[in-house]
This record gives sequence, structure tokens and C-alpha cells, in this order.
Amino acid sequence: MKAFVIGGSRNIGYYAAVRLLNQGATVTFLLRYPDDNSVDLVLFTVGAREGKVHLTRGFIIDIPDLCTKSLVNVLSTTPPTSASSSPRFITISSIGVTRAAHAKLPFLLRLLYAFLLREPHADKLGAERVAAHVAGWEWRDEEPIAEVLGANWQNQAGLPEQGQLKHFLVVRPALLTNGECQADKAGDKTPYRVIYMRYLGITRNLGHGLLASMVAQDSAYITEEIHSSLRTVV
Repeated sequence: MKAFVIGGSRNIGYYAAVRLLNQGATVTFLLRYPDDNSVDLVLFTVGAREGKVHLTRGFIIDIPDLCTKSLVNVLSTTPPTSASSSPRFITISSIGVTRAAHAKLPFLLRLLYAFLLREPHADKLGAERVAAHVAGWEWRDEEPIAEVLGANWQNQAGLPEQGQLKHFLVVRPALLTNGECQADKAGDKTPYRVIYMRYLGITRNLGHGLLASMVAQDSAYITEEIHSSLRTVV
């Protein structure tokens, strides 16, 4: 059983939820007062679950601003904190999203991305623009299209001010494939290093790297933009 509990931080809802958990159920809580349940890390990996390929538009999804709008909503509903105590945010984007980054891709990938991923990358660009705003990074690239990120988006209620979130990381992986996580076999070697403009990676490796290399308290990637995928060192 999967249960969604509203108002279950105490009393009837709480004790009922405990019994559900003891019976093996999965319980998700919606809490109005999260003061005693602060979050240290927000991992944002929203993406289209399915879509279709159009003859002239490439890969399209039903919600063209899915990533951008979702990230704005998450940031706008995050409880206000001081800059020093704000949670770490990690969001996944893609290489070749901006015009400048796209121009640096190999020729065949430029053709592929320009046709197949034009609309998904427009959404990723919007999410990156929002991330740059709240993290305080200088934005030198083109502005997202209005269909993805409308005018006056900085004035959205609850959205952190420019530069308010000091622990923000944008990871831009390349084409990802599905396979076994090779990082578990690295032994004594450091399983990852960042390689600029690497064009192929494995989804499980990236997931492993996010937790093993970037979430650590002494991580070198606390406030960075990583423009390439993670390479597994084996």
C-alpha cells in the first residue's frame, strides 16, 4: 500500500501513519510546518518521462516548460533561510544548451541536437537561467524564449533573490546510456574526474557520482557549474 498523509505530524494522523509503516506501507507526508524537518540537499532531476518525435520539430513533450516551471516552483516554495544555511541544490541540465555551448559540440552532435533536442533544450535553458539567478552567477548567454520563461519571472512570489542560494550546482551531462555502474568497480582509485566536453556517459555512473563525489561535506563542487559529463575512472 502507498499512503499520502496530510496533517500527520502528530496526533491521529501520526499514529495511523506509524501503523501503516509497521505494516510495510510506503507513507508520504505533506507537512505545513517544516521548521523541525530542515532539508540539507535538494536533488532536482526532473525530465520528460516520455515524448514523441515530430517530423520537423524533433523530440517534443506535452509540457514544453516542464523543467523550468518545476524548478521555479521548487525554489519559490523553499522555506526562506539565510545564505549560509541554505540547502545544497543540484540540478541536471545538458551540454549544448546555450548557443555558445552548442557551437563547441562535434559537427554530428550539433546536427543531432539542433533537430532532435531543440525543444527540450529550450526548457533546460530556462531552468539554467533560473539557477544562475538564485545562485548569483553572471548570465552571458541568450535569454530563454517566452513560452518557457515569461517576462518578469524574477518577481515570482517566493523566488529567492539574486545570489541568495550560495550552494548551487548545475551538472551538464552528455548523451547518457543505460548500463551497469562502473564506479562501484573502481577499487582504490578515485572513481570520477571531470572531463571537459566528454560526449557519452552512463546514467548510473552519474547518479553514483552525484552522491559519492558532490554531496560530500568537503566536496570541491559545492558551488559550481560543471559543463561536462562525469567520466568513470576504472
